[in-house]
Amino acid sequence: MKIYKTGDLCRWNAEGQLEYIGRIDNQVKLRGFRIELGEIESVALQVEGVQQSVAIVRNEQIVLYYTGDVTLDASYFVSLSEYMIPSAYMQLDAMPLTPNGKIDRRNLPEPECPQKEYIAPKIRNEKLICKAVEKILCLESIGTTVSFRACGMSSIQAMKLNVLLH
Repeated sequence: MKIYKTGDLCRWNAEGQLEYIGRIDNQVKLRGFRIELGEIESVALQVEGVQQSVAIVRNEQIVLYYTGDVTLDASYFVSLSEYMIPSAYMQLDAMPLTPNGKIDRRNLPEPECPQKEYIAPKIRNEKLICKAVEKILCLESIGTTVSFRACGMSSIQAMKLNVLLH
C-alpha cells in the first residue's frame, strides 16, 4: 500500500478502513478552487496597520477577520486571484483565543451582512426576488442593494431561489 503526504489528516478505524478527519493545513476547496487561507492572511498582514489576520470560509464565502487600525476591503487584495479575495471583512478589537493562546477560529463572530442604504424593491421581479431571498436566508427587509452572497447565500440556496422563481 502506498501512502502520500497530501495535507489530509486520516486514521484507521476499527474496521480497518481509512477515515478522513480533516486538513492539517488551512487549505480549503471553494467553488471548485483550492485555496490556501494562509496566503490571504499573509497579504492582509502586509498592510500597514494590520496586526493579526485570520481567513475562514463561512457560508461558502471567504471571511477575513483582522485586528488593527485600518479598514480593509478588496482593493488591498488585487495581488490574489479573484476567487481568493474575501467577500467579507470583520475588524475586531481582539481575536478570541484558546486556553493555549492560539486564535480560536471556532469562536470568531458571524460576519455581518453588509447592506448599503436600503432601497425597497419597486418592480414586480425585484419584489419576488427579495421576498424569496428573505425566505431562504431567514432575513427581513432585503433591499435591492444587498449582496446575497455577502449575506451568506450558498450555491445550494441560490438553486432553491431559482426553483422558487420559476
